[in-house]
Amino acid sequence: TYLFLLLLLILIDKSLYYFIPFLMGFWGNFHGGVAAGFLVLFIYLISSFRQKKEFIRYLLIFFFSLIFLVILNPYFLKYPVYLYYALIMERKEITEWQSLFVFTSQYFLSGIFYIILVLFPFFIFIISKKKKKISDILLTLTFLFFAFKHIRHIALYGIIIAYVVSKYIDTVFKFKIRIEDMGLRIKKFLILYLTVLIMILLFNLSKYMTLKVDIKFFPVNAMKFIKHNNIKGNILTSFNWGEYLIFHLYPDCKVAVDGRYETVYPDSIMEIYGDFANNKENRYKILNNYNVEIILVPRDFESIKYLDKEQWKLVYEDDVAVLYLRKVPKFKNILEKKQFNFPDRIKEDIVFP
Repeated sequence: TYLFLLLLLILIDKSLYYFIPFLMGFWGNFHGGVAAGFLVLFIYLISSFRQKKEFIRYLLIFFFSLIFLVILNPYFLKYPVYLYYALIMERKEITEWQSLFVFTSQYFLSGIFYIILVLFPFFIFIISKKKKKISDILLTLTFLFFAFKHIRHIALYGIIIAYVVSKYIDTVFKFKIRIEDMGLRIKKFLILYLTVLIMILLFNLSKYMTLKVDIKFFPVNAMKFIKHNNIKGNILTSFNWGEYLIFHLYPDCKVAVDGRYETVYPDSIMEIYGDFANNKENRYKILNNYNVEIILVPRDFESIKYLDKEQWKLVYEDDVAVLYLRKVPKFKNILEKKQFNFPDRIKEDIVFP
């Protein structure tokens, strides 16, 4: 999506309008972020409402882009419908879909850094004395809104603001370098933007240069226990742990849910998982209807407190997770053990590289 959004802006800037419908069609097959592309086209469409020729041009581009999106994907009309419902779906439990304000309340320093990164180029755009185009104003304000609404959209805002601010930066900062084309304007803006970014990263360089698996959040030792005791089966786990378990346990264990959300799982699955995760009345429907054999969840999950002990047995627990096995013949050898085989526990976060 980041690449296609940049290509779309380039095509518009270079007036290569005939290629846009093809780009949108291919974009839709790669990622649902094609919705951002249609938003950009819609902004240019409404920005040109006073210019009949330009308005008709963008109306045709928008129309044919939608046609190409429909005919170039295997789901045809179902795909645009899916995009609509995906856009309006609430995902409050997913960190990247949180608002920047909620994120800042939970991770104060990181949130402040993000806010600075978002507002710095916006400030340059605002104080510029150069007359601003309606399309640039709408692009900036629209993507600024989405950057604050969902932190995952900050990157999209960064691409848009780099494109927009590059046109106005010369009236704010005086450079000795002569400006001869758009490329040089972008370079000068990126120098300023990257300077601020580097200053921010220096506050906590190690955090951004490594990938850490936090043993206080992920079930690292519980996963080792599963592998060490050769436990295999359908596993119900936390939404936030799904991909981690897929990486380590597939194909021996198949998870009920993971962060891919509605792109993989139907609403019916997410609904009954939500009942289990939130300890609602139908919390055990997912256990009974989908042949769940293993439960691995955070130890503070309320639903596990009321599990039927005649059907489930606790075989492992630590400060992070609890592991239950259904009392079925396939686990007979494990369930009859009075003492399990515990691998050496990992006591420190796993950091790569």
